[in-house]
Order: sequence, then structure tokens, then C-alpha cells
Amino acid sequence: MSQKNLMVEFETRNLTVDQIRMIKTVCVTLMQVVGTEQEDEFFEESAELLRQCAALITESRYGRSNKDSKIPYTVQAIEYSIDVLQDYLTDSKIVKYDN
Repeated sequence: MSQKNLMVEFETRNLTVDQIRMIKTVCVTLMQVVGTEQEDEFFEESAELLRQCAALITESRYGRSNKDSKIPYTVQAIEYSIDVLQDYLTDSKIVKYDN
């Protein structure tokens, strides 16, 4: 099966303009990561992709609605995600999803 385009739709009704823009940016960066053949671009764009995902988590509805809480939920969510990712890397259990 050879597809030339992948169409992905997001329900954006409840998203802010900034969240929509950030999702578009994440998708573009993701395509750069998976499509590059250059080592330096691969590393730089991979780091940028994770940074963008962290920014999007910070701008999530939950993160924004709890921004003034004494508990730094977005920071904790990102730290937890990094810990889980580190565990996967340590155990060589990178998950591959085939649909």
C-alpha cells in the first residue's frame, strides 16, 4: 500500500487559537523528524518536537485551568512523561504502534 498523503483531522471546537497553532507546528516538526536523512537535523528536530509537546501540555485545558494552583500540574506531568520515557529507553521497550 502506497499512500502519498495522510489526512488527519482534529476536533478543534474546544481549542484555543494558540493550541491549534501549536498542534500544527508539532505535526510539521514530526514530519521533519521522520523524513530527514541528515543526522544534525534528526537530533535538533527531535529535541524541538519534545519541547513543542511539553509546551502543548502546558497550554492544555487542564494545565491552563490549574495554572494558578499551588501544585505545578503541568511541570509534574512533563516530569512524569520524561521519567516514563527514560524507563522505556532504559528497558529498551520503545513501543511501536502498527495499525
